[in-house]
Amino acid sequence: MAEGWQTYNRIVSAKDIEDIERFKPLFEKVQQAGLLRSDFDATSQFIFVDFLYPSYLSWLPLYQKLRPEIDTASPEAMARTRDFIIDFVIQGLLADVPEATRKAEK
Repeated sequence: MAEGWQTYNRIVSAKDIEDIERFKPLFEKVQQAGLLRSDFDATSQFIFVDFLYPSYLSWLPLYQKLRPEIDTASPEAMARTRDFIIDFVIQGLLADVPEATRKAEK
């Protein structure tokens, strides 16, 4: 990431790109059904979500340095983090059920 994704660009395969393209219609259907809160590109939203937990793991040493008094790495802490990220994604990404139902009925 710090190098502008140069290493990733050298190792990414056409299959990786094809996998994203294969799921694109599904993501768009989810968005068209009104299940996503934002009209931001649906595929980009799911790619962003896919990077949340690995991002937390990569930042863990910094969190530990900035907040040494907080347990950030025990199995219990990791479970709490996973639950937080799931709640964060659901609350931020997915539309409220009544809202989605109204859009689907239109």
